[in-house]
Amino acid sequence: MYTIKEIFDQAISDKDSIVYYADNHVSAHNYGVKVLMDYKTKKIELLDTTRETFYYSSITDAQAEVFQSSGWNVGAESVKLDSMIRRIDKIEKLIKAEVNGSNNPRRINLLIRSKEELVLEHRRITELNK
Repeated sequence: MYTIKEIFDQAISDKDSIVYYADNHVSAHNYGVKVLMDYKTKKIELLDTTRETFYYSSITDAQAEVFQSSGWNVGAESVKLDSMIRRIDKIEKLIKAEVNGSNNPRRINLLIRSKEELVLEHRRITELNK
């Protein structure tokens, strides 16, 4: 089990993370996850940057369990895979709406290609983790 401080340290030292030092906090960002520590309170937050909201939302409890059990890299990759599944579902809904709506073949083909690319990327990542 990893503590939140250990996860933060892993994120900061990860060569693939983008680390940002500000006046009041330090943060690292990778795979759609941002981990930040406030200098004054020493509070550490894990945020999901892939959700379509006005501000980054906290990761889910299930995602937090993955971070605690497996660390930064596996946890961040898990959030990325969750995001890909959400995007695939959204594209499927858009395809159905387009077929039932204006039925524009170019738009439908574009959406299908986008979905196929996401599915292939998701499959590639999951196979690498086996």
